[in-house]
Amino acid sequence: MSEQNPDYLVQNEDFPGARLRDARLDEAEFQDVSLRNAAFNDTDLSGARFHDVNLSEIEMKNVRMVGAVIDHANLTNVAISNANLAGMTINGIMVTDLLRKWEDA
Repeated sequence: MSEQNPDYLVQNEDFPGARLRDARLDEAEFQDVSLRNAAFNDTDLSGARFHDVNLSEIEMKNVRMVGAVIDHANLTNVAISNANLAGMTINGIMVTDLLRKWEDA
């Protein structure tokens, strides 16, 4: 059994299939945790920070990402559709300008 860290309430535990409803986990910290195939419905993740996280094959629908920052990301094969791109930039360039130039070409 690995050494316990007093900074963490729950360590080295398995909760497969756990279901939480009407729960508050504000300011919770998840480190070295598997949430594979987890579902988040009607969930407020505003202000969340994701560092060194594998988000491969995720599906996001009806997502609000106003003011989000994506940095040092591998976006290979990412598809964005039916999105409001107002004010969105890639490497400092307005996406709407890029799309307009592409459409005019």
